Amino acid sequence: MTIGDGSASSDAGTREVPISGLGHPLADRVGTAQDGTDWTAIETRSRVVWFNPGRANLLAMAVQGGRRPVLISDEQSLLTAGFARMWREGGGSWVIREAAGGLRNGFDGRRLDEIPDAWTLAPPSAVEEMAVNYLRPVPAETLQISATIALRHRAGRSAVLGGPVTAVSESLLGRPPRSWGPHEPVSRPWDRAELTELVRQQMPNEATVLVAGEGLAATVSAQRTDHGLEEITRILVSAGSPDPAELAEIRSRLSGVLARLAETAMPLIGLVLARPGRRDLLFPPFLQAAAVPLTLLVGAPAVRSFGLDVVALRDRYGAQIVGRPRIPALLVELGSEGVQAWRRLDEVLSGFDRERLGEALGMSAGALSAARAEQPSAWHTSADDLPNQESTEDGPRAV
Repeated sequence: MTIGDGSASSDAGTREVPISGLGHPLADRVGTAQDGTDWTAIETRSRVVWFNPGRANLLAMAVQGGRRPVLISDEQSLLTAGFARMWREGGGSWVIREAAGGLRNGFDGRRLDEIPDAWTLAPPSAVEEMAVNYLRPVPAETLQISATIALRHRAGRSAVLGGPVTAVSESLLGRPPRSWGPHEPVSRPWDRAELTELVRQQMPNEATVLVAGEGLAATVSAQRTDHGLEEITRILVSAGSPDPAELAEIRSRLSGVLARLAETAMPLIGLVLARPGRRDLLFPPFLQAAAVPLTLLVGAPAVRSFGLDVVALRDRYGAQIVGRPRIPALLVELGSEGVQAWRRLDEVLSGFDRERLGEALGMSAGALSAARAEQPSAWHTSADDLPNQESTEDGPRAV
């Protein structure tokens, strides 16, 4: 049996390959794009696409073999937050087969003529480049809070991971996470010591585990660096209704979490966003409401590296000076109006040289750019523009 362009219904960019040579039992097709990229695709009709062991193994094999992983599904499939995060960080693409027969990018809605367009074409810059079905409204059932928090630990056995996700879960949900594991559905009872030990066994390479709870989905990644151990936590919480008073209370609680981390640990960066969305936290193949950045924490390493005048920044941005007096950090509230909040975030980031910021923040500099670039409100910008941007009347532009 072969898969490829032996029939009129096959996709361009796919060559004839014996199914026995695909290299993984879950692989359904392979191809080579016109840009020379080799790819391996898995097709599914599952309503919920989990980051299960088989898909995790296919992703790892594709990355190690220099192939782009591709998920192909119909419009009924929903991704778990963990799968969406792990698949995108592994360089994976998501292609939707529409009921009418067309293709689109599941992550950004761009119309596609063939599978490789999912990565060879730039994200859509105008609504005309998007598939009409992608614009179907997603019901706003809850207020989704997402947070990216990066910490630096001293090298040694004393470091225990999982502090930020525990603090956020307890602050917003009143309880710690329920379970964790390397794959989904996660089943190990929440235990920070066991989580730390599993991650430590993967070092010096970066290792990631998934965390879950009622109303909570998160990933915790860690890697050893020249500065110690870096931990990046990406959290998604179903936090209630988008009532202005409730949103203000949530912002206050999370600002308290970030301020306490600055006092007791060494945070590198923290970014909190909010948007209305699904209560189950699943990632739909449709346009979601644009997120609004609420709060930015600039940790002591960046403050120290740039020799920032924290008093001047407090006066300029209304920032709160947090952390320890000798190594202060800055906590900036960004407002709650979408475009203005993004402009305020870009204005703060424009004061940092990108290369030096990367040196100061390590892995978390990339996490900050990714969090900015993934938002629908950022179509007019690129991750490459961060943090070298300045604000204009029409929005941020690269400088």
